[in-house]
Amino acid sequence: MVRFEYNLKHNHMKKLILLLLCLGASRLCMAQTPGAQTFYNDHYLKFIKATGYGDILTGNAGVVNLPIGSDNVHIFFDEYGNLITRNLPNGVPWINYIIHIIHSDANYETYGIVQTSGSITGQIVINNSSASANIQAKFLKSVPTGADYSETISQLNPSDKNDISFQLIKTVVDPKTNNATKATIGTYTITMTGYFNASIDVGILNSKLHNPTYSLVNSPTTAGAMVVKSSNNDDRVMTTIMGTIYFSPFSYFEKYILKQDIPKFKLKGRSSIADHSLIERIYPTFGLSINENTFQNIFYGFNWEIIRGGSLFLGWHTGKINVYNSASNFKFGEIAVTTDQFNLNTDTKWSTKFAVGATIDLKVVLGLLSTSVK
Repeated sequence: MVRFEYNLKHNHMKKLILLLLCLGASRLCMAQTPGAQTFYNDHYLKFIKATGYGDILTGNAGVVNLPIGSDNVHIFFDEYGNLITRNLPNGVPWINYIIHIIHSDANYETYGIVQTSGSITGQIVINNSSASANIQAKFLKSVPTGADYSETISQLNPSDKNDISFQLIKTVVDPKTNNATKATIGTYTITMTGYFNASIDVGILNSKLHNPTYSLVNSPTTAGAMVVKSSNNDDRVMTTIMGTIYFSPFSYFEKYILKQDIPKFKLKGRSSIADHSLIERIYPTFGLSINENTFQNIFYGFNWEIIRGGSLFLGWHTGKINVYNSASNFKFGEIAVTTDQFNLNTDTKWSTKFAVGATIDLKVVLGLLSTSVK
């Protein structure tokens, strides 16, 4: 009898627990309130493209004049200042940051953005809540709970090197007195990351620009006669100091010929968080010799960075070289000449030939040296 009573109570408790779980699950399903996240999912999610420097839009999501494409990073907040998507992006120069505040559609509440730092030219592109130039993108969407949501969008002023700071502002108007109360619901900073326009490199190049040495020596066949000896007629190995400009011709080709969506910062330099692709890392470079007459040996061409800090050089060597002016059939070491003839025909000139080699970023070299010293 006791055993039966225990089983009865035990079964009753199990049924009660199951019933409560079912009721709880049902209530949870009914209690879900679509809001800012749902608004974002419905309007923007299918247009979002994640990049190394933030989220960009591939379409305007029905918003007239909404900036889209690779130069515009979109950041989404709810009305409490919470980020709807991921964390704040790392900053890169010349990017337009478009701030969206998705909020409940209350008649007496408005939202805006105030930028407090970050600029390039001083022309303020950011618009606060009182400015009529705001990019207005107001959606009124009925959701199952009957709550309407809309959004306020503003564009931050881009920066080239300074961090971008901004605040989200909420303004509430008392319908009885028309008095407005402003409150800051969030303060944020987009931290600018490393961005470089050029580098200094050290290179070892093989040059086809020969620089022979001419000397007057005794003839090996005719006693008392002098002949011209030509030596050092081989390719030259040159040590150089070079400057590489992070201007990517292939990025321009992609943007203006292939009509691809290439952000501005890739046309002007290199970002540490959104670098050029391998084929885009071909940059113009120029330099001078270290191991020979510096200002008489000039190099220019292209560095192709195969690995970070290490490049292949392909270009030209223009330099001042020794020449011996003679007839085309003149044979060195055989035809006798006088001292006056030798002095008259010996000269120098500037010439250009092909050069190829490898370069390494000076920072890498200094880093290796400092490591070896330690």
